[in-house]
Amino acid sequence: MCWWFYKSLPIFYGILTIYEVICARPKWRFLVRFLFITISIGLRVLAIILYATASTHTNDKFFSRTQKLSWICGITLPSSILTLLLDYYHYRVWWHYIPSCDQNPFHRRYLKKHRRFIPHHLMGAHRNEIQLWNEPCELRQFCFNQTLEHIMIFHYNTHTPTPRWCDVPNKDPLTTTYIGFHRTDAQAAVNIAYTDFRTSRTGRQMLGFGIYFARSSFHTQFKARRNGAVICAKILMGRVLEIENDELANVSNSDAWHQNFDTIYYRHPRNPLRDEFCIKSNEQILKWVMYIEPPFDTKVEQYGLHREFSDTLYNTTHVAYGEIMGYASTNVPAYSNENDTYISYESYYLYGVYMGIKWQCVEYARRWLLIRKGCVFKSIVGAADIWTEVDSVQRVIDGKCFPLKKHPNGSPLPPKNESLLIYTRSGIDMPYGHVAMIVDILPDFIRVAEENYDFSYWSRNYSREIPYRMINGSYYVEDEYPVFGWMTVEDNNQTKPLDEATINILIKLNGSLASTKQYETIQQQIRQ
Repeated sequence: MCWWFYKSLPIFYGILTIYEVICARPKWRFLVRFLFITISIGLRVLAIILYATASTHTNDKFFSRTQKLSWICGITLPSSILTLLLDYYHYRVWWHYIPSCDQNPFHRRYLKKHRRFIPHHLMGAHRNEIQLWNEPCELRQFCFNQTLEHIMIFHYNTHTPTPRWCDVPNKDPLTTTYIGFHRTDAQAAVNIAYTDFRTSRTGRQMLGFGIYFARSSFHTQFKARRNGAVICAKILMGRVLEIENDELANVSNSDAWHQNFDTIYYRHPRNPLRDEFCIKSNEQILKWVMYIEPPFDTKVEQYGLHREFSDTLYNTTHVAYGEIMGYASTNVPAYSNENDTYISYESYYLYGVYMGIKWQCVEYARRWLLIRKGCVFKSIVGAADIWTEVDSVQRVIDGKCFPLKKHPNGSPLPPKNESLLIYTRSGIDMPYGHVAMIVDILPDFIRVAEENYDFSYWSRNYSREIPYRMINGSYYVEDEYPVFGWMTVEDNNQTKPLDEATINILIKLNGSLASTKQYETIQQQIRQ
């Protein structure tokens, strides 16, 4: 019997290997490993005891053999214990993950409300419907599982885990909870893990002073003023006041409603998925999980977590079509076209405003200008035509035009931030030219954001750095493809980033789109 226990250990390791293949969920994967390694250690200890105490019946030769077997089992025991300790460390790295942007490696004291950081490669966007054991939740929108980890890991970012507040049954101010999503920058998210949420009291606050949440991760993108992290929280709603557009003036930029209500819930007039709500106190937030987006958390790549298991693998060198490569200027996502020769011929509209063909460089430049300055430029055939045919941008809410000033490559003035960098047509590589947005200026480099140039995840909040230098009093951007120059919006600080109030104006201006193909395109984007 003792011999069978000893010989059966490889069987347990074989079962362990099978579990590594079929158990795609990281937490359960490690728990199963702990179980089987612990069992194997227990069996070894039992074998040592049985061999050491085996009855020899005065047979010295048999006694010598059992003693040797006991020593052999004892020698292999430390390796199993070491494996268990290493797996525990492994488990801590995965399930008690700490992002690289948390620069407080010692004396960590996260709040009890903070359940965990989730490595960004485990998010629902990386689930694969055709890969066994790595599928998203099969119930999709009909899933009633409100476990925060389940919502973030096994559902896409458009998932709304709770219905509209008016559709929630049996509401009780003392017990009814709701799932909300909050977007902020990476460092602010880390601070929240230590010190809790803070009430927003600066700038224009559409629903008054408080803490804002959306119904899905996707719909936080244009509501938040900062980007880099998403938080999924369970919230005690308390006494709720539901309002619509015509009642916003009663609550905006004020905390007067705090006296009678705990939460303001805004019902969007056209799209229930865009509902949002504001709570008056962080005491209503019961718990949360959060993840830091790739440009701001490099630990996944540094530790190789994205390559460790085949079912949690995701490609960091080539981003699939339509997936986000990174964010620039706080809240402007760049989408992958996957192939620089591919043209989808599918138009993209943002709040009824034409952006361009998905996901071309001109579409990104126009969308960047809309989101960051509330302006767009007219349609052109190719990116190179911006230099020759576009002389102004137009503010979308009132039609006011602001000139675009050209600075040829070799200008006496250096490149300026928030300018359009225009490339010439260059053979088969750039038959239409190219345009990128300058998002940062360094002493010898400019940083740009763009689409349809490279298809890798951004490591920071820009796509690449391009050198420039001064020669005989003139500034030259030195890229591998020829550059016309850069064009700067002469707005005299009269433009501003797109905010919720401007978005509502755009929706009113483009209200007629409700029955058109463009509006259907917007809705399709929201559902995807």
